[in-house]
Amino acid sequence: MNTYKAYKFRIYPNREQKIMIDKTFGCTRFVFNKFLSERKEKYEKYFPSSQVYNRCEYKNEEVKDLSVRKWICPRCGFEHDRDINASENIMFEGLKIYMKESMI
Repeated sequence: MNTYKAYKFRIYPNREQKIMIDKTFGCTRFVFNKFLSERKEKYEKYFPSSQVYNRCEYKNEEVKDLSVRKWICPRCGFEHDRDINASENIMFEGLKIYMKESMI
């Protein structure tokens, strides 16, 4: 059985150290927010994640009705769940965006 212990430390920085800590966290927050906003802009473009079947790329316009939870792909005949298909499409779209950015 593992026993984990937590330790709390209180630091009392002097004036110069406090200024350095504030600058570092301010810079870190700025960089985080900048890249978060860039990701958000790329993600906000419309992507029909639940309408496109991720294996054969067939787009089913009839699935716009949210009450349809399962549908059969007319191209390959595979029956799939709308939510699982949407999650796989979002994952693959994110990987495509990541791979494009990492190649630059």
